[in-house]
Amino acid sequence: MLYTTPPSLGIRLPRLGFGCMRLPLTDPGAPASINMEEFQQMVDYAMDNGVNYFDTAYMYHGGQSERALGQVLRRYPRESYILVDKMPLGEIHCEADLDRVFREQLARCGVDYFDFYFIHGVNHREKDEKIKKFDVYGFLQRMHEEGRIRFLGFSFHDTPAFFGEFVNRYRWDLAQVELNYFDWDLQQGRELYEEIEKKGIPVTVMEPVRGGLLAQLPEDIAAPLAAAAPGRTQASFALRWIAQFPQVAVVLSGMSNMQQLRENIETFSVNEPLSEAESAAVDAVRDRLRERYEIPCTRCRYCMECPSGTDIPEQFWRYNRFRLVGGKEDYLAWYEKAAENGKGIDRCVQCGACLPKCPQNIDIPARLRYVREQAEALR
Repeated sequence: MLYTTPPSLGIRLPRLGFGCMRLPLTDPGAPASINMEEFQQMVDYAMDNGVNYFDTAYMYHGGQSERALGQVLRRYPRESYILVDKMPLGEIHCEADLDRVFREQLARCGVDYFDFYFIHGVNHREKDEKIKKFDVYGFLQRMHEEGRIRFLGFSFHDTPAFFGEFVNRYRWDLAQVELNYFDWDLQQGRELYEEIEKKGIPVTVMEPVRGGLLAQLPEDIAAPLAAAAPGRTQASFALRWIAQFPQVAVVLSGMSNMQQLRENIETFSVNEPLSEAESAAVDAVRDRLRERYEIPCTRCRYCMECPSGTDIPEQFWRYNRFRLVGGKEDYLAWYEKAAENGKGIDRCVQCGACLPKCPQNIDIPARLRYVREQAEALR
């Protein structure tokens, strides 16, 4: 495993981080049904191969990710792994909630401290107001002084300009941002990284393969990658592409099975930057994707649960896959089955409860209307 030691942190970090938002499940339709046996095997393999950075959050897997991670890590000495958790601002309604939630997270994970602790999903809308109102940073500072947090950080979903403002406002050790080659120009990825460089802050990267999109490309779109480096996985291009930027300390991957884990460890076991031909191939794939990928959803599921029952991320994912690879009959069969199961777009009442939850700032009700119109037109 390749490692880096950011000078401002003085801690050795693996280039690959284990994101615990897309863990293996016993029931694909139930996010809380984590397959503990498979997860334990994956964590053991990760630890044996130098991947000791684990990232979780309060709401991942219906609140079960922290508990599951605490259970599988308890066989290891606390100092042998790096644990990352986040303050869920959606659960904070008064200052007392900060301490209550934080203590609950420590208990769930079965630890006395977190190595890195982030404010989760910072944006300039309601979350920034809550940070100010309840002095969230002051609370984190107190936990840092008590030894409950080693390093302070924040995960971020907003504009490059607000990133700069937020970094200036407080002292941070690390930031977690979404960067990948597809969003580099589509969602101001380039500008965000330029701001990161200006501030000189190390970052961990989430969604490097954009919710699996860049690891499951259709053959025609992925053809430039296959031509540039036969035998390499699509995911390896995405991971190596983002790892080339100097401020990137850790690349997170939400791995769902052992095969993904093994492939990603192999990718980060050799320092092999993209060649000119490989970089050109990535550029070509980005251009091809833009022509056919319509809705910028990463299936993070932050928008769920929908009060009306619509499975929002799956609706967007299925529609995008149809646009990418075709298969009208299969798509329509799934679309109608979802409606029969009470998870269809027909359930949406345009309430807007999903809007403030989306880290991609998607106008979800409008996009659901659009997908419904497109599906109905296909019949």
